[in-house]
Amino acid sequence: MSSKVPLGEVAKFINGRAFKPTEWVSNGLPIIRIQNLTNEDAAFNYYDKEVEEKYYVKDGDLLISWSATLDVFIWNRGNAILNQHIFKAVSDTSKISKMFLFYALKYVMDELRAQTHGATMKHITRKPFEQTKITLPPLPEQERIVHLLDEAEQVRKLRGQASARMEEFVPALFYEMFGDPAKNTKNWKVQPFGEICESRLGKMLDEKQQSGLYLRPYLRNQNVQWGEIDISNMAQMDFDERDREVFRLQEGDLLICEGGEVGRTAIWHSELPECYFQKAIHRARPNLDIAIPEFILWTMYALSRTGGFDDFTSQSTIAHLTGVKLKTLPIPLPPLDLQREFARRVSEARAVQSVQRRSEERVEALYQSMLARAFGGEL
Repeated sequence: MSSKVPLGEVAKFINGRAFKPTEWVSNGLPIIRIQNLTNEDAAFNYYDKEVEEKYYVKDGDLLISWSATLDVFIWNRGNAILNQHIFKAVSDTSKISKMFLFYALKYVMDELRAQTHGATMKHITRKPFEQTKITLPPLPEQERIVHLLDEAEQVRKLRGQASARMEEFVPALFYEMFGDPAKNTKNWKVQPFGEICESRLGKMLDEKQQSGLYLRPYLRNQNVQWGEIDISNMAQMDFDERDREVFRLQEGDLLICEGGEVGRTAIWHSELPECYFQKAIHRARPNLDIAIPEFILWTMYALSRTGGFDDFTSQSTIAHLTGVKLKTLPIPLPPLDLQREFARRVSEARAVQSVQRRSEERVEALYQSMLARAFGGEL
């Protein structure tokens, strides 16, 4: 028979030690900070002295980040020491299995995130956290539920890994076919961007000139992501008849960020029937006799990853790519047939990726449904 019990009755939650920067050293045991949980590539700080036993972490320990990022993790990167803002969860195995506690914590995290919504720095305080109630069935029933959730979690991980590999496919294909454009490793003919594409910046937003009579949606820097346009949060401003002639987007236009992540590029695929663009974005229209949008997009991506914009970026205040600098950017130009073959293979990869994303969404929905049923006493 399941019952509702507070987390504090079935586990101890040990907060990490507050290490001072002056205590960090270059070797010793790694100190687990929140960034080491959320990003496996994040560098460690180290500590080479003894600490209380409760602060040591070993593989298999449950860790809960309770400040900024609210989530639950199973540590699997060797012996380490726990930093502040992270709980180590030690389950009372006479009442609850470690993995059942893990999934229970995963489930209640959504509730806890909702409670901290709107805070400047989201965090959980110990007392409300330990008073949070979970559904607790008998241990044999916990084991059955964990087995089902483990299977769902494995499917979820495999689907995520497949999607990650697909994200890596197009950049790898580009390098295989065209080499590094910053070094022109395949010795293609090089032309300035301005001879390949007609480009211009968008319309400046002037609040004083807004009448509201000619409101139209327009793209801002934040709407342009690598390889895709995000139209979930569109702004509007006035574009009169002349503006609409100059700034209206056409199918196949390249949108290139002037600032922020300099050079971030996407192709306009008529996501809206009518749309325009702001001054923080370059619109580029390639000469289709020598270059196609897909090739320019991935050239920009490759240049961004190899420092190809460094000598073309103004740094007076915030780094930005001016229209003049963009026009002088050297672009290696392989044969058009090879560019088209690349675009064809990218299109095929994107079709597969679209199917994978829908599958990943279904798997995630199923996983969340199983968590809800498990801790609602329905699984």
